[in-house]
Amino acid sequence: MPEVAAGWHLCFDVAERLLDGYPVGPIRGRKARDHGWEGLREIYARQLEETCLNQQMV
Repeated sequence: MPEVAAGWHLCFDVAERLLDGYPVGPIRGRKARDHGWEGLREIYARQLEETCLNQQMV
């Protein structure tokens, strides 16, 4: 799931640039790693893990 979240994050970054008038091409595959995908995946993994743990405590 964190991989999907990181991918969508990059999709929204691309969409934001397009709407701001600075379009870029698609960012996917190995190219995504050059745009911070790995770091985003780690962040989302931590956030999702914390969310799951918090829900289990309730």
